[in-house]
Amino acid sequence: MEADNKLTVRNAYAASSPLYELNSDPNEIQTRLRHYVQVVLRRRWVILTVLASSVILTLLSALKETHVYKASATIQVNLEKAKILPYQEVSDPSPYMASEKYIQTQCSVLQSRSLASRVIRQLNLTKNPAFIKPENPTILETSRQKVLGLFSVAAEKESTGSPANEPEATYSPYTEKLLGNLEIVPSVQRSQIIQINYNSDNPALAATISNAVAREFIQLNLENQYQATQQAMTFLSKQITEMKGKVESADEALLKYARAYDLSLPSDKEKTSPQQELTNLKVALSEANAERIRKESQYQVVRKASPDEVLPTVSKTPKMSSLEEKLAELKQREEGLNRRFQKGWPELIQVAAQRTELERQLREERQKVLQTIQRDYAEVVERENMFKQAAEKQQGLVMRMQEHAIQYNILKRDVEINRQLLESMLQRLKEAAVSSSLSASNITILDLADPPKTPFKPNKKLKVMYGLLIGLFLGLGVAVAMDKLDDTIKTPEEVNYFVRVPVLGVIPSRFASGGNGRMLPIKSAADKATALAMYTIAFADTKSLISEAFRAVRTNMLLSNSDNPPRIVLVTSPQLGDGKTSLSHNIAITLAQINRKVALLDCDLRKPRIHKTFELDNSLGMSSYLSGEADLSACIQGTRIPKLHVIPSGPLPPNPAELLTSERMNQGLEQLSKLFDYVIIDSPPLLLVTDGYILSSIVDGVILVVRADKVPKELLQRTKQNLEEVNANVLGVVLNNVDTRAGRYGYGGYYHYDYTYAANSQT
Repeated sequence: MEADNKLTVRNAYAASSPLYELNSDPNEIQTRLRHYVQVVLRRRWVILTVLASSVILTLLSALKETHVYKASATIQVNLEKAKILPYQEVSDPSPYMASEKYIQTQCSVLQSRSLASRVIRQLNLTKNPAFIKPENPTILETSRQKVLGLFSVAAEKESTGSPANEPEATYSPYTEKLLGNLEIVPSVQRSQIIQINYNSDNPALAATISNAVAREFIQLNLENQYQATQQAMTFLSKQITEMKGKVESADEALLKYARAYDLSLPSDKEKTSPQQELTNLKVALSEANAERIRKESQYQVVRKASPDEVLPTVSKTPKMSSLEEKLAELKQREEGLNRRFQKGWPELIQVAAQRTELERQLREERQKVLQTIQRDYAEVVERENMFKQAAEKQQGLVMRMQEHAIQYNILKRDVEINRQLLESMLQRLKEAAVSSSLSASNITILDLADPPKTPFKPNKKLKVMYGLLIGLFLGLGVAVAMDKLDDTIKTPEEVNYFVRVPVLGVIPSRFASGGNGRMLPIKSAADKATALAMYTIAFADTKSLISEAFRAVRTNMLLSNSDNPPRIVLVTSPQLGDGKTSLSHNIAITLAQINRKVALLDCDLRKPRIHKTFELDNSLGMSSYLSGEADLSACIQGTRIPKLHVIPSGPLPPNPAELLTSERMNQGLEQLSKLFDYVIIDSPPLLLVTDGYILSSIVDGVILVVRADKVPKELLQRTKQNLEEVNANVLGVVLNNVDTRAGRYGYGGYYHYDYTYAANSQT
C-alpha cells in the first residue's frame, strides 16, 4: 500500500517534483507562456466581466444608431469612343492602362461636385425634408421625416426641378451631404461595370438619388461629347484652311525645281545602267571581301605555325597527311625500341634515320603549302582592291546623276503628304458634322436601384464581434496589469523563474475532501483536538488531499539526492504565517509512516509550538540541552505516532542566537543523527531573526516554505540570496496554502483525480 502511495504522489505532483525545475525547461519563453495562461485562469472573472461589459455597451450603441439603407444602381462604361483623329497619339498609354485610367476618371466624375449639383437641381432636394433633415435627429424627428419623405419622393417624380439658373453656391452644403453618402465602387479590376451606392435612412430617397446620379451622369457624358465634337469641328476648319495654303506652296516649289534643271525622270520600276552596274560591283566587292577574309585567316594560321606543329586539316595536302601518319607510326616504333634496347642498337639507329628523313620531307611539303596559300592570299587582296576602286568610281557617277532626282522626289513627297492630310481633314470634318447631330453615349444603365427593404447599418453582429474582440483584449490587458501589480508568489512556475530552485511540493489551502467530493473547509482551532488535527493531518486523516501533498513533499525531499538523501533538514520560511511549523510536523509524520525513526526538533526558541501540538512537557528541551542544564537524551520525548520523537524548545532563553551557535548544537545534531534516521528542525522565520541562517549552515538541507499570494517575489529572492551567502543547501521550496479549486492556478483538476486514485489504492 505504501508503494502505491509513492506512485500516486509522484504522478500527482510531477509538476512540483525536483525534476520539475528550471533545467527541465531551458526555454524561458515557454515558462512565460505558462505564466500568462495561469494569469488568465486566475483573473478569468475579471476578463469575463470586462468582456461582458464591452459586448453590452457595443450592443446598446448599435441599438441606438439610426438605421441606414443602401440603394445601388449599376452602369456600364464602354471604352470605345468616337475618335476625331484617325491616328493614335504618341503619348497615348497602352490599352490596359488607358482602360484603367478611363474607368478611374469616370469614377471621379461620378463623385464630382458639379454632378452632385445637377442631381440636387433635378430632384429639387433643397426642398425635400427627408434630405435636408439633421444628421443625428431624435427618434421622434426620424419618424416624422420618414413619413414626410414618402410624400416628398412621390412628388419628386412629378416635379420639374428647381430653376436652372439657381446659383451654384446655394447647393454647396447640400452637395457635401450628398457626396458624403455617395459611394462609387468599380466592380472588379479591368471591369467596365461601376456600382453607384447611396446611403440614407429613407430607403425610397436612397433609390431615387442613386438612379438620378446614374441618369445625370449619362446626360453629362452626352453634353461633354457634343462639346468635344464642336471644338473638334472648329479646330479642323482652321487646320484645313492652313493645309490648303501648304499644298499650293508645295506644288509651286515642285514645278519651279523641275523647270530649273530640265528634269525628265524615269519610272520607279526602271533601273539605269550606271545604277545596275554599281549594284553588280557592290555584290562582287562583297564576295571578294569574304574570300579575302577566309584566305587571310588561313594564311595567318599557317604562317604562325612552327615547323613541327601540325597544320589544320584544311591546309594539308594528301602527301602531307601521309607523311604525318608514317612519322607518327615511326615515332611509336622508336619509343618501343628505346624501352627494349639500349642506344646504338642497329635497328634503333635505322629507325632514327628513317624518322629524320620523314621529318625533312614533311618540312619541305609544309613550305610548299605555305607558299601556295601566300600566293592565293595575294591574288585575293589584289582582286578586292580592284573591285573597291571600280565601285567607288561608279558610286560618284551615280550620285552626280541622281542628285537632282532626289531633291525632286523630296518635293514631290511633300506635295503628296499635304494632299493626303487635306483629304483626311475634309473627311473627318464631314464625320464630325454628322456625329454632332447624334446623341449616342458609351454609358448605359444596367440596373436601376430599388428601395432596399433591410438596413445595412448598423451591423449588430459585426459590432458585437468587435465588442467581443475589444473586450477580450481589454480584459486580458486588465488581467495582466493586475498580475503585474500583484508582486506575490502564486505558482510553482514563478518560484522556478524568480529564484531558480526546485519546487518540492504544493500544499493546498485548508480544504478536505468530503464523501461527496465537495471541498469542505476544516473548522478553526477552537480546542486542542482541532489544533492537533491541523498540525498532524498527515496522521489524523491519511486520505485527505493535504496529506497526499505532504507525502509528495517527503518523497521529493528524499529524491533530491537519491544517492545520499539529506538526514538533517531545516524547515523555515521568509516570514510569519507561511506554514513552516505545520510542514515540519507533517514531514516528520510522513517519514515515520514509512518506518523511519524521526526526531522533530523545536529550535524556535522565541515562539515555540511543537510541545503544544503534541501536548508535551516543555520544562526540558533544546534550550536546556544547549545551556548545559540537561543531557540530550533527557530532552527526547515520545509521541503517540510510532517512530516519531520530539525534542521541544524548553524554557525560553534570553539569548537564543548564542545557544544555536554553540558547539553543543553541532554535537547534539551529530548525536541525533546516530540515534535517528532523520532529524527535522523547526526554526524561526529567516527575515525576522538570524536563528534560521545559523541553523541552515550546519544542516544537510533547507526546505523553504512560501505561502502563496502572501510572500512577495523580491522577499523570496532576498531570502534565497541570504541562504546562499551562508552556504546553505536549499533543497527546494514548498508552496503553501494554494487555492486548488479548478482553474485557480491551472492545476486544480490534478488534485481531485490523484487523490481519488490514492484513496482507491489504499483501500
